[in-house]
Amino acid sequence: MRVLWFSTNPSLYDDGYRPFNNGGGWIGALERIVRDIPGIELAVAFEHPVDNQKRVRDRVTYYPIRIDSLVYRLRNKIEFSHQERYLMPRGMEIVNDFKPDIIECFGSEWCFGLIAGLTDVPVVTHLQGLMAPCHNTLYPPRYNSYTEAAWQLSRLRPHKALRALLEPRKSHQRVERERRVMLACRNYMGRTEWDKSVTSLLSPGSRYFTCNEALRQCFLDMTRQWSLHNGRDTLRLCTTVHGSLWKGLDIILKTAHCLHDTVGRKVEWHIIGSPACSDYVEWMEKDTFARHNVRFLGVLDADTIKDELLDCDLYIQPSYIDNSPNSLCEAMALGVPCIASATGGIPSIITHGVNGLLTQVNDPYALASAILRLSGDTDMMSRLSSAAMSTSHERHAPETIAKQLIEAYQSIMSR
Repeated sequence: MRVLWFSTNPSLYDDGYRPFNNGGGWIGALERIVRDIPGIELAVAFEHPVDNQKRVRDRVTYYPIRIDSLVYRLRNKIEFSHQERYLMPRGMEIVNDFKPDIIECFGSEWCFGLIAGLTDVPVVTHLQGLMAPCHNTLYPPRYNSYTEAAWQLSRLRPHKALRALLEPRKSHQRVERERRVMLACRNYMGRTEWDKSVTSLLSPGSRYFTCNEALRQCFLDMTRQWSLHNGRDTLRLCTTVHGSLWKGLDIILKTAHCLHDTVGRKVEWHIIGSPACSDYVEWMEKDTFARHNVRFLGVLDADTIKDELLDCDLYIQPSYIDNSPNSLCEAMALGVPCIASATGGIPSIITHGVNGLLTQVNDPYALASAILRLSGDTDMMSRLSSAAMSTSHERHAPETIAKQLIEAYQSIMSR
């Protein structure tokens, strides 16, 4: 079976070649599983900043795509509507070169899903997030493109102010493209009740296949697991946040403020990732992260992330919208007690009171209360930790995912 992926990142192509590839994330973890499935020949196509030549490594054919156009790169900063004109012809060249039996496109928001309308090869879209609900939650309350532009102008950055003003337009373009993808494609892979229900709404009559999320191997390694940090004076929290405001960075600051005013012991909150909007959040909230012992650690490799998770007391996922966040799944696999927003697909990942706690969206007071309640009950922490590990290792077992994937491929190809 010849399988062609169109990926939103280079998967394992850059692994060991470029810094902080982080093992290709969950798509890279899935590639490691597929490599070992007998009878599958895999190819992966993706945009790349440097390379543009087909390569074969570790039995996988890679098709990096580099668009040598200054106009393309400049327009990418302000809009997305032009991407199809550059990328789709290259995508069809790759299809004709590799001659796949099935095509898998990662992300309903990316233009390669439109290839379903251009080829007779069966196509399945592997859902990541869903842009329509994310666009609905583009900004936290009181935040918008105008306040962000005002903040950028206050820093004497007019070009970034313009980009801020154009962000809602870019987001709307993603939504419109996703709508066209979901009309063109009739097969989907997902992993939560939320992405299943939204898919049935946006793509009526389509087929949905469950394929759980693959995790990087170090998070499934049972030789090091989370345990209680008895005797430590500091309550240590951890969250992974990247660029989008919908990940809840403002909620972290507000919750840290609540904890700062009420907790009887020192609280540290470590943020993994590169949230470029942290200064904007401080400007909007008239407060600072440093004042409440919130530290930004930057982008870390997988092993260092694991060390941070094992050293924390609780993992917090305060998203406004999310499907099945990799970082939450990785924390649960290590047995870290988790608290997350009851939004999107997260209730399919956490069963409240069984393997984690759920709180209302956009409620720093409820989140602070849940943190205090859980951190003060070591029996509950241990119980949630054990249940999280058990459900995670069953859900993310490589052999389970391989079986789900093969069954989906075979069912799609048989139609």
